[in-house]
Amino acid sequence: IEYFVFFKADDGMYYVNPVHRFFSGPDQIPPYARESLLPQDNVDRTGPYYCSIEIFDNMSVDTNNVMVHFSAPGIQEDSTFISFDSEHVWSGTFQFDTPISDGDSVMYYFTFNDQGSATHYSRFPEAGYFTFKIVKYAVLDDFEEGLGQWNNDDKVWQIFTNEILVHSGASCIITGNGISYPPNIHTNLELKHPINLKTRSAARIQFWETNKLEQTTDSTFFEIREGNNEWQTLQVFAKIWSSWKNFQFDLTPYCGEGHQPLYIRFRFKSDANTISESRFGVKIDLLEILVDDEVSIDENVSVIPENFSLLPAFPNPFNAMVTIPYTVPYEGEVKIHIFDLLGNEVVSVRSSHSSPGIYQWQWEGKSGTGKLMPSGIYFVQARYSHNIETRKILMMK
Repeated sequence: IEYFVFFKADDGMYYVNPVHRFFSGPDQIPPYARESLLPQDNVDRTGPYYCSIEIFDNMSVDTNNVMVHFSAPGIQEDSTFISFDSEHVWSGTFQFDTPISDGDSVMYYFTFNDQGSATHYSRFPEAGYFTFKIVKYAVLDDFEEGLGQWNNDDKVWQIFTNEILVHSGASCIITGNGISYPPNIHTNLELKHPINLKTRSAARIQFWETNKLEQTTDSTFFEIREGNNEWQTLQVFAKIWSSWKNFQFDLTPYCGEGHQPLYIRFRFKSDANTISESRFGVKIDLLEILVDDEVSIDENVSVIPENFSLLPAFPNPFNAMVTIPYTVPYEGEVKIHIFDLLGNEVVSVRSSHSSPGIYQWQWEGKSGTGKLMPSGIYFVQARYSHNIETRKILMMK
């Protein structure tokens, strides 16, 4: 059907608007989709794997019938619904009951339909599959495609593009606009979807970092959280260095059955002091993860702790023995005390360290006299120089 508007103006002239057209009859156009965020090569052998697509139609999409179909070698095809997220976007997860072998590919596709009188069904891709591999080494993010994988509510973290001033590729992330960073801010950049290591025996996460901060209290924290537990700080960046440095962190304590997915974030904090234009803040590039026999600490990489920190004990809860790790930034003595719920000291130890690094002490649940302690809540207190940190542990027999 074609129509146009014909009218006479006050000046006596006649005018005609452009011709408009529309179709009246059964809908003949099927819906179509395009990629939003799809799984990449992954160290997780079971999932869940997050996926997101955009769907468009000339009328309307059936919001309740968008599905992802998935399979792997030796595993029969299965399917699950994904949900309407926001305008044109559907997202969800899929997972396998049986672990997939390293090197195998996961194959998947999407189906959906419109709500016309004559329903049209579509497949995305139209033929074949989307795929990704199960691997022992994966790039979690190289920051070449924006920050779609991250929660970045305050938008303080930005993509910085400069092939000369980044570590690899053309882009990295930075706090601010590349010239300076905002004062009086406390913000997080958190990976939207956690890392599942329950089918792995060892893991290491690593990235490159450089910074130029005001010499006040401004700092960046690299932190992890298992499940709904508290965030744990693995590294604090507060000193200035102009060159890129590689930082590696052992995630093996979070591997194996019984462990919950692992969340990661970068937390940035600045005080109210004015930031000079010569201080660009913090840059992070090339976030990677390695698992199982790919894991080995690079002897050429020196990860020197910036601060003393009492790290999370593992396993926690524990039965026969618990490992208590901590970081030492320079030579010194660490005193560790175990207290019961009433504040009574159970046992204490002293350890002298001649060099900075990550150390650990193992407690077998016994008092200083060798008496086996009962189940219950205990507190670990670590003292180093003028620093005191405390964590709670639970012994269950």
